[in-house]
Amino acid sequence: MIQAAKSEHRFIEISAVGSILIFIILGVLLALKERYIYAFAVIGAPFALLLVSYPRVAVYSFIFSIFIYMSLGGGSHLLLADFFSVLLILSFIAAFFLESKNTVAIPAVAIFGLILLGAQLLSALFAHYPVNAITPVARTVMQILLIVVLYNLISSRSVLRYIKFYFWVMVAHSLYNVATFLALGGTYRVFGLPNIYFDDLGMLALPIGLSFYLWSASLRRSCLYGLATVLIFFALVATQSRGPLLTAVWVSAAILFISYRRSRHLSDIKLRKRINLVILGAVGIGLIFVAFSGIFKEVGGRFESLSQIETGTIWLRFSLWRASLIAFLSNPFTGIGLGSYRFIDELFPFLKFDIAHSYVIGLSAHNLFLHYLAETGLIGALALAAFYLKNLKIAVTSIKSDLPSLHPEISFALFGVGLTIFATIFYLDGWMWGLNAFAAPFFLALTAAYMKKPKSNHG
Repeated sequence: MIQAAKSEHRFIEISAVGSILIFIILGVLLALKERYIYAFAVIGAPFALLLVSYPRVAVYSFIFSIFIYMSLGGGSHLLLADFFSVLLILSFIAAFFLESKNTVAIPAVAIFGLILLGAQLLSALFAHYPVNAITPVARTVMQILLIVVLYNLISSRSVLRYIKFYFWVMVAHSLYNVATFLALGGTYRVFGLPNIYFDDLGMLALPIGLSFYLWSASLRRSCLYGLATVLIFFALVATQSRGPLLTAVWVSAAILFISYRRSRHLSDIKLRKRINLVILGAVGIGLIFVAFSGIFKEVGGRFESLSQIETGTIWLRFSLWRASLIAFLSNPFTGIGLGSYRFIDELFPFLKFDIAHSYVIGLSAHNLFLHYLAETGLIGALALAAFYLKNLKIAVTSIKSDLPSLHPEISFALFGVGLTIFATIFYLDGWMWGLNAFAAPFFLALTAAYMKKPKSNHG
């Protein structure tokens, strides 16, 4: 039976390769006739088939797509990452039937995702405009599916491979960001292909790099990750995004503190030296800011504006947060309805008389917890917090467990990412939309997969 299954799989592989060649030939013929749109569509079809046929390639492609903010066109809100997410799910389904699996493993964090989905549906049931909940509910369903699919496709042993791939893709984007920032003399905010989501994606990558720098067994690998982490830091500076940059700093400080305590417990002189080098490096970065203050003038100006409470960004944020609390108090248990915050001025017309609110109409609350408090009430907001808190608890367990002892860099990286995701729901835009809605489930699935008992798998 095993031999028959292998033969069947081999036949499918040969058929896939043959189909790809046929589609490529057709695409070339269409291109020669200057029918380029049809040519791209025809050539793209076999690559979609390739991703469906090979789960590992599908996972890599999905990770790569997280860094490209591209709409599928035609006024659609669907992103390129949505397309690759669907291919990833189809790849899992194909692998499931080909290998004749009887069960699908559901990680605990996905159960908390289902609880959040239930709270969203409850909110939509009592909403002023239930139709607004369609898109947010679809996003949550996709996130839960991605967590389950990735958890089943990735083995505990392959987590390292995918973390490193995410990190080095971010390094490549960071190189572009820093080069562009310097070429423009620091006068413009630079985000690159991820667009406005670069700062959030970079904020997740920086603790990964720091953890690998501190805990890598090889000195050469440690130095490589250290330099790459510095590059990501300056790429975050290039975005001039204060919240993500400050988050990356304090999360890094937390990793350093825990690592220092661990170094004393293990009497690890090598680790302690690396921690000292980070502190020395921070002083060096400070000197760079001083020496090249002209390039970083705009960055400094944005941080100085944080003290301007009655004007500027903080003033606008207070308006958004005040509006969210008004919405919450109007219905503390189920909120005004999922997806309705962007139309809050229609539900509470007096907000139109708030000068600051006139500048932020149509935006989110820029605080995921308050956003959900307004839209879904206490039930939804607490379910949201529990969802990300569960992931953080698993990550904390990983740095305490004996399981990751051979690769402490992985457990510390996942802890840093989990801490970042959970903490920022209380003061940043959040992880439920845009490219963030793909990055978050990816890391939630990785964290859960890392704590699995080692076994053979696709990853």
